[in-house]
Amino acid sequence: MVVLLAVLFGLVIATLQRIDRHAARTHTAGKQIAQNTVGLWALDQMNRDLVAIRGAARGAEHARTSNAVIDPLRRCPESRRLAGRFRARRQQELLAC
Repeated sequence: MVVLLAVLFGLVIATLQRIDRHAARTHTAGKQIAQNTVGLWALDQMNRDLVAIRGAARGAEHARTSNAVIDPLRRCPESRRLAGRFRARRQQELLAC
């Protein structure tokens, strides 16, 4: 009887040791996944920041370019008169469609 209990107790201990080894491997794999995820998160955040910077730069470039073209035209009375005619003609074309 004592021998049987000792064998069963030995099997339980061996099973618990295997469970512990598998848990340790799972924990290590989870830590590696977390480390890789942090890197991906940082890359994603950097990509969002760069997209925002690019959008701001394009907006600034567009504003600078359009102001360089529009400002001289605003100072010229003839260009204002022509622009008014162009807008009226464009509106008529749109209404005709």
